[in-house]
Amino acid sequence: KITRAEAVAIINRMLGRVLAKNNVPQSLYHIYPDLTTSHWAFADMIEASVSHEYEWEDGTEIWIGWK
Repeated sequence: KITRAEAVAIINRMLGRVLAKNNVPQSLYHIYPDLTTSHWAFADMIEASVSHEYEWEDGTEIWIGWK
């Protein structure tokens, strides 16, 4: 068995998708009522589920726009 968080984290890493928790836009903190900002896969879930434009900085994504 695998959780959605584990699956998303694996897929993000396979695709090279990296969003640091401190770079998640605050307006997206509560889009999932069952996912707290302290959850280990919080940034992975946002990265995988929100359409966005980004720039690379120090090995992570800096979002410059999202829908």
